[in-house]
Amino acid sequence: MFIEIGEALIDSERIAAVSPDLHAVGVVRVLLTNGKTFCVKAYMSDAEDALTDAGLITSDDMSLSANDIAALKELRAIGRNYIAKDKSGAVYAFIDPPVRCGAYWQPAEESSERAYRVYSGDFEWLSTLDAVADINDLLGANETE
Repeated sequence: MFIEIGEALIDSERIAAVSPDLHAVGVVRVLLTNGKTFCVKAYMSDAEDALTDAGLITSDDMSLSANDIAALKELRAIGRNYIAKDKSGAVYAFIDPPVRCGAYWQPAEESSERAYRVYSGDFEWLSTLDAVADINDLLGANETE
C-alpha cells in the first residue's frame, strides 16, 4: 500500500522510520528498509497522521502494562533505543534504528551492533507491521514519575 507524506507517495512496506529533520522546519526524514534516507517537505504531525491512517503506527494515547514499561526502562538503561518485532513474533532491541531484511529486522549496514533479543514480556501491542518503536517516545508517553 502506498501512503502520501507531503507530496511524496511512498510504499508503506519500505518505510522503516520517519523522524523530523533537525536542521529544517517542515521537513521529515524517511528511513527506508534498505537503509537509505530521503527528506520530504512535510510537517511531522502530517506524517504521523498519514502513518496512523495507514495503520503503521498507533496513536500516542496507547497505554502500556507495568511489566512492559519496566522492560522498556531496562532496555533503555543498557543503551537500547529501538524495538521491533519480526514476522515470527520475536522482539529485538537496537541502539540505532534497524532496517528490515525480508521478514526480519537487523542493525543498519554501517552499524557494528548486534541485535539484542528481548525475552521479558511479549509486547503484544507491538505489531509486526509497525516500522520501529522508539523506546524513549514510548516511555515519554507512558511513564509516570
